[in-house]
Order: sequence, then C-alpha cells, then structure tokens
Amino acid sequence: MLIRHGRQLASEIPNSNFKILSGNAHPAWYGDSKKIIEEILAFLGEGEETDQTIKDKRSSESEIVEQATIVFTDIKIKIGINTGEVIRRESMHPFGQAVVIASRIVEKCEGEQILISDVSKQLTAGGNFNFAEQGPFKPKGFNENIKLYEVSWK
Repeated sequence: MLIRHGRQLASEIPNSNFKILSGNAHPAWYGDSKKIIEEILAFLGEGEETDQTIKDKRSSESEIVEQATIVFTDIKIKIGINTGEVIRRESMHPFGQAVVIASRIVEKCEGEQILISDVSKQLTAGGNFNFAEQGPFKPKGFNENIKLYEVSWK
C-alpha cells in the first residue's frame, strides 16, 4: 500500500522519479539515509558529495535561515505540509515556527488525509492539484489562525 501511495505522489510531482531502495526499514531515519541523500542530490543535480565535503560546508555555516516546505508524516498515512522560514544548524534537524506549524497540521489530520497550509497551497498555483478548503486552524502555541486545505489524492 505504501508503494502505491509513493507512486501516486511521484506522479503528481512534475519531472519526479519514483525509486524503491533496498532495505527493510521504511522510515528514512531508520534505513540507509546516506543512500537516500545521494538519490535526492542526484535528482536535484547536485552530484556526488563526500562526507568530508559536507563537513567542510557545515563548518563554514554556523546557522542558516532559509525558506523551506516542511512535510510531516505519521506512519506515511497522515501528511501535514507548511512553508516558511526554517533555521538549520550543524548536526541538527531544521527548526522554527514553520516546522512547528507543520507538525501541528499533521496532528490535525485524520487517517489517509493530507492537509496543507494556505502558504504552501499558493506555491502550487498552476499545478494540477485539487484542494478542498478546511477552514481556519489555530495551531497550539500560536495566536493567529491559518487556513488549511485538504489535498485530494485518491
């Protein structure tokens, strides 16, 4: 079932390819994460980077603030998506308000549901995605509401 969902997701992303990697652990953080990173870099055209190249880049960057789209999943059955500024530091996962909001969005999801923030939805303008407005959502710990949309994927 997860492979079918992965293929479906890949078919909705322009110029993407779907690859099944060997291993017995589905979540990327338990499996061969180096192979996954290599595949992502190859897809992005970044080429092969050695561990030393990555360490050299990190040593010159103490903290980076950048725009990113964050995708949180819960056992690959619920997905929450948000876009905003994230902070990256060496040897740490990205963090910041955008990351927290994405995690709150996935908590709001029901089984087999994908919810996306208004900001992320706007970035898909011109794509072939179908959205159903879910109304305002006030993430725990935040004062402002954000508009959520369900992504029709079935």
